[in-house]
Amino acid sequence: MILSHLKDTTVTVVLIGTKTANRPWVKYEIEQSIARKNGLLGIYIHHLKDPDKRCSSRGVKPAVPKGVDFPAYDWDKDLDRFRKAIEAAGKRADTLRAAK
Repeated sequence: MILSHLKDTTVTVVLIGTKTANRPWVKYEIEQSIARKNGLLGIYIHHLKDPDKRCSSRGVKPAVPKGVDFPAYDWDKDLDRFRKAIEAAGKRADTLRAAK
């Protein structure tokens, strides 16, 4: 399912919660995104409230190989910032794909 959802993408946005970095499917999605030369962007979501109005602790950003750019920031509902971060990730992907 992950591979089918990565098809024809250039950017992978990783929502980072308390346990994200240790999830095998998240690791796989990141590995496959790097292999496809997608730009990566991480969004920390630990401060968002669950249905019981509780927040979790900040998780660790998933590890990526040295040299892979993987910026991340706390979600702040600023859609313009999010759009710009996605565009920057897309430009990183374009650069990676042009380098061949």
